[in-house]
Amino acid sequence: MMEPDVRPKRFRVPGRLPAKRDRRIWSVVLAVSAGVMAAIPPAHGLTLTEALALAASANPTVRAAREAANADFAAVAVARSAWFPTVYGFANADAAYNWLDTTAIREGDHSGASTTGQVTLGLVYQHSLYRGGSDTATLRQARRSARRSIAAAQEVQQGVLLRVAITYLDALLAERTVELREDALAAFEERAREARVLFEVGERTRSDVAQAEAERAVAAAAILSARADLAIERSLLGKFVGATPGALEPAAEPDPLLLPPTLDDARRTAEHVGPSVRVAEHALRAAEHAMRAVQGEAGPTLDLVGSMSVTNKRDRGQRFFLPGAPLTSPDSAATERRGDISAGLRLRVPIYQAGAVKARLNQAKRLYLQRREEWMAARLEAVQKSESAWYNLQAARERSAAISTAVAASAAALEHIRHEADVGKRSLREVLDAQRVLVEQQIDALRAERDRIVESYRLLEAVGGFRTRDLR
Repeated sequence: MMEPDVRPKRFRVPGRLPAKRDRRIWSVVLAVSAGVMAAIPPAHGLTLTEALALAASANPTVRAAREAANADFAAVAVARSAWFPTVYGFANADAAYNWLDTTAIREGDHSGASTTGQVTLGLVYQHSLYRGGSDTATLRQARRSARRSIAAAQEVQQGVLLRVAITYLDALLAERTVELREDALAAFEERAREARVLFEVGERTRSDVAQAEAERAVAAAAILSARADLAIERSLLGKFVGATPGALEPAAEPDPLLLPPTLDDARRTAEHVGPSVRVAEHALRAAEHAMRAVQGEAGPTLDLVGSMSVTNKRDRGQRFFLPGAPLTSPDSAATERRGDISAGLRLRVPIYQAGAVKARLNQAKRLYLQRREEWMAARLEAVQKSESAWYNLQAARERSAAISTAVAASAAALEHIRHEADVGKRSLREVLDAQRVLVEQQIDALRAERDRIVESYRLLEAVGGFRTRDLR
């Protein structure tokens, strides 16, 4: 049995939505997200939320998962049809030709032929009143299977959205890295120009000029690598969203109300409504109902059966008196119309089924036990995943704050070294080293910020809250 659902109340926990609501929500999300880009002005850059909405509507993997859920919805209608009566019509048409030829010549003997035609039209009504509980179990199994497909589609969508978010943040990191590299190249070019000017007046040595030129060349090579990384990330992002992205807007962590505030909240939420847990739970309940459906096959069945038919019959014949001359009996014809109406109850009690039902029941029980173990494993895995995401997020936040402090200190140190170099207390080499350290720390700060946002979305996905309608 499942543990009591003690979900935290301080943040919005993604709950289990009924199947019909999920279908309506998906329709709204598709309609809204399809028009997102049309409403964006040309000068407006692509935001992370817009990229997620585009991926949710245009990604073929997400669409395939939704169509699979729609297919399972059709199975619910099939299972529900067993609760309703069936009525069908039938028609029979028969024709017969009969003849009689006597060989003895006696007074009164005769020979002749006749043709008979018959047409029957009717209706048959059948209604299953009781099937040992298998109809109810089959319908519940179909509903659980449909909900499992919904949960699986949501799991696929959340996985795709997480990959889109990571790709977007990687592209944003590459874009801002290119900007920093370009700024660094401009700074090193300025240092090289100053070194050449001072060398001409004798205040710098040839080695100082060579060092400045070397740093400028390294910065130029780094720009080429950064631009290549940007092109790769933008291409990958375009495959996810279905269009070539323009400029990328800055991104931030999701709404704090969507994230669990404590580690215990993350564990409990992931254990109850994590994407994989919901899929495994619905699969477990479907297997349970499937087992009950097989159990019902061993019980009696009761059906209400009725029928109505109308038969038209026509006979036509001619009689001959021997020795072969038609004398007194002309052609004769007769028409008969008959109607039948019947209704009754049909009870069937299985006595011997060759062990087939017992074998299928044993198979269904084993499948149920398998699904139960998978559900328990999914809960453990979801808890472990939420813990990892929680710890990684906390570490990423602390690392981002520490590197930001280091960047501020390096910027101040560079400024002081420049002033000291102007008065001859520092060498050009020290200025170049301080400039390079500042650039690398600025890039590390961008990476730390990217890691912090990525880990926040990983935690959101672990607790089952990565949905486009919550990220608006």
